[in-house]
Amino acid sequence: MNKKKILQLIILFLIILFFKNFLISKFAVKVPFDDQWESELIKLYVPYEEGTLNFRDFFQSHNEHRIFFTRIFNLSIYILNGNIWDPILVMRIQSILASLVPVLFIFFLYNYKPIPMINLIYLGIICSFPILFENILWGFQNQFYFFQIFSILAFSKVISKMNWKDFFLILVFCIFAYFSMASGALVPVAIGIYIFIESILLKKKNKLIYIPILIFLFLTFYKIIPNLQNNDNFKIKNIEDFIIFCFEFLKLRALMFFDLGYELVWLPLLVVIIVKFKNFIYKYKFESVYLIFLGLVLFSTAYSRGNLLNYTLFTNRYQESFFLIFILLTKIIIFRDKSLNWIKNIYFLLIIICLFFGAKQNIKALNDDKKKFRKKIALENYYLYFSKEKNQTGSGKEFLSEKYEKIDLVYPDRYKLIEFISNPTALKILQKSNLDKP
Repeated sequence: MNKKKILQLIILFLIILFFKNFLISKFAVKVPFDDQWESELIKLYVPYEEGTLNFRDFFQSHNEHRIFFTRIFNLSIYILNGNIWDPILVMRIQSILASLVPVLFIFFLYNYKPIPMINLIYLGIICSFPILFENILWGFQNQFYFFQIFSILAFSKVISKMNWKDFFLILVFCIFAYFSMASGALVPVAIGIYIFIESILLKKKNKLIYIPILIFLFLTFYKIIPNLQNNDNFKIKNIEDFIIFCFEFLKLRALMFFDLGYELVWLPLLVVIIVKFKNFIYKYKFESVYLIFLGLVLFSTAYSRGNLLNYTLFTNRYQESFFLIFILLTKIIIFRDKSLNWIKNIYFLLIIICLFFGAKQNIKALNDDKKKFRKKIALENYYLYFSKEKNQTGSGKEFLSEKYEKIDLVYPDRYKLIEFISNPTALKILQKSNLDKP
């Protein structure tokens, strides 16, 4: 590989890593949040400390997911940190994964070739904006990064001639992607669809043999996806809501300001694909399979989270994969050739402006949320503190004064939290990790 490109990617990685850690330094809070209480503390660290954790536990369901790599990752940090639970340390280490995702995507997007300097500047700007902040500020969300990394590695093999050795690696990365997040089940589907389209348009029939294997892999994944009753509350209820969700989601309002997702992203992209469809499939293999994948992710998100319309549309947690579309645009539209440079410069500036104001809006939201989050932390610490007096005072519910009743906890609620910290091993971990101070 070209040494110049290696240096370019290292510099880009360090820039992204710096800004991810700036977000952590500015906005991260140390107290465990949401799913961390049950899925991380109660189901991972407590059984580890009690000596009851076994290998099968790493594959247990977390909602509809089987987050094997997240459990391995977080437990490894816990052990290497001297059995001290430090959520901020996890955030800082997972920032390496978060920075690796766009760099890996760029590496395969430019197919081992050096990146033009203007492209590199643009990529450095958009990847540094504090747009994707929810997963990086939550020390339990690295499954999104593992999922993206393994998906990108699987799609990268589409660029090759795809012999049986390459296809074996595709299967391995598909399996790894699935055991990162349930959406990993869509990776073999995306590759299978691309192979089918390529075979029809380019009359390359030799790869069709892989499709039955990919279908079998997908069906296997689908069969072992946990079916949880509570998740039915999140699912879309009818086809009309499904269509509305898809159209609203594609505005990318969690990433961009002014709701210009259609005008600045999908419409220009659609024009390029339609005008040069056959050439696009042949010339832009990696891009094609990734776009197919995004379509599948969109439908999957609409189906599984569509009933949470307002929440899902405005959270950037579910739009991690869609952010990479701005990187993809650099190659196939903005810097595809030297024609219409003045139009492309305007287009480039419009995207930068929308992302800038989107980032500015996110920073304001983060400042507001941190104040609210501090209140939540105060309440959680309140219970952590008084739970130590439980034997003298009863269940702990006596501490539900009017002052604290007015502060709402989404998950765990105040009663669930008391249940968690009533576990002696859990309380010991919290005290040892200095997470029990009011």
